[in-house]
Amino acid sequence: MFAIRKSTYDNSENVSKAISKLTWAVEKVENFTWHLINNYTNDTNKQWIGTVNEATKKFKLIEPRGLFTTRHLFHMVFFQIIVEGEILEIEGKSRIKIEFRLGWYSFLMLAMLYSSSFFFIVIMVYNNSWGGIMDLTTWLLTFPVLGTLFLIIQLNKIENKIIDLFGL
Repeated sequence: MFAIRKSTYDNSENVSKAISKLTWAVEKVENFTWHLINNYTNDTNKQWIGTVNEATKKFKLIEPRGLFTTRHLFHMVFFQIIVEGEILEIEGKSRIKIEFRLGWYSFLMLAMLYSSSFFFIVIMVYNNSWGGIMDLTTWLLTFPVLGTLFLIIQLNKIENKIIDLFGL
């Protein structure tokens, strides 16, 4: 998957301290791909679920999402966003490079949403049915625009959680 947002943060702490913060906040899982395919994760009290490789200083995180919980609905967690990062050491300090990516489930959902909107426009123009322009406007304002706004809101929340995690 491609990155939908990239961020770089400079931290005054050393690399080992930044990695130790990750290890305390992440519920480590062995099969990360399984959680991406099913769109639900282990139910845990920790903020993140994922993998942290201390040797390469790379990590891959997602928010916990239980199968029978409604937490994701009340906190507007509609999309599965993967946080991939790397911690670099520069002059005794750490630089954290982060990429935010959509999970497979969220990517397919948004692809269907945008493609159905596009085909709806093409069909209306092809059939010359301009009388249904209100239906088209309602569709476009309801689904693609709200979906994009919810995605931006969730990306901002996740980025703020990452900033709080590393104390930036």
